[in-house]
Amino acid sequence: MYHQTRRYRNHHLLSTSFSQFSVKMRTGRHKNSRTRVMHNQPKTKTSEDKQREKLEASRKRAVEYLDIRKQALEMRDKNEFSEEALKVTQRVLNMTSECYTIWNYRKKIIVQLEEISPSTRGQLHEGELSWTQQLLAAHHKSYNVWYHRQWITKRMENMDWAREIKLCNAALDRDQRNFHCWSYRRYVANTFSVPVEDELRFTMSKIEQNFSNYSAWHQRSLLLQKIYASDPHSLLAVLGEELELVQNAFYTSPEDQSAWFYHRWLVGMCKKYNDAEKFRSIVEEELEKVTELAEEEPNSKWPLLTTVFLLQELNTEKDELIQKIDKLKAIDPTHQNYYEYLRTKAN
Repeated sequence: MYHQTRRYRNHHLLSTSFSQFSVKMRTGRHKNSRTRVMHNQPKTKTSEDKQREKLEASRKRAVEYLDIRKQALEMRDKNEFSEEALKVTQRVLNMTSECYTIWNYRKKIIVQLEEISPSTRGQLHEGELSWTQQLLAAHHKSYNVWYHRQWITKRMENMDWAREIKLCNAALDRDQRNFHCWSYRRYVANTFSVPVEDELRFTMSKIEQNFSNYSAWHQRSLLLQKIYASDPHSLLAVLGEELELVQNAFYTSPEDQSAWFYHRWLVGMCKKYNDAEKFRSIVEEELEKVTELAEEEPNSKWPLLTTVFLLQELNTEKDELIQKIDKLKAIDPTHQNYYEYLRTKAN
């Protein structure tokens, strides 16, 4: 009986141990279970492995780029202006849009191909527009791509300018402050004779989307001057409306510089088109608004800095100016030298 009980106990312990070991193996709790569970499975890549692979891919890409660029330059040196040369330059520029030498070579190829086959000019130009549009999807802030597209449009006889406006709309939806696109849009609008009022409304739509869109404010300043170039009297009324508009902007986001720069431009325009007495009353009114905001936002530099500019227009006593400039130095130490310059002017 004793031996039977002992055998039962040993058998029970062995069964229990085996069950526990099986559980550990399934749950990965056994000290050697990691090796066993991962058997025949791909090894997880470490950050070092990924970095090495990334560097190797970059190295291969660099070698490929240098080879194809060398080929393009050799073709250029041989004055080769063929379809094949056009393809080679495209390969180079697909890898980097900043190789200005290759862009120039490509332009020469296009000019030569136009002369060789005048009947295919339209097809050649449309191909360039399609290709540069693809490039802009990846390099939307490339001077070279925008400039090349502009160069092509000038060579086309039947240009679809409405398509270019749509392209600009899409690019500015993606990046509202893309000044490369804003510059191209000005070119398109002038060439296509887009009504200036339409463009002014477009700037307003972008400003309403984002008050910090400096490019839209800048475009607005250019358009207002264009619209009212021959009618300063009407401009004065519009400037008052613009001052109300920009006030909404800097009250919403007092730390953003875009609206403050536009406000300063508006004050300058008021000075240009008003007599001294009227201008002084405008400055006093603006000073009251900005001072109120500066009191509400005591650690915001832009209301305080604008206060300094307005006080300068009123020839305020230097002690008051210096006091505000010293406060600017305290809340914005990064620009100490500039504020010291303002302080020197105040003296």
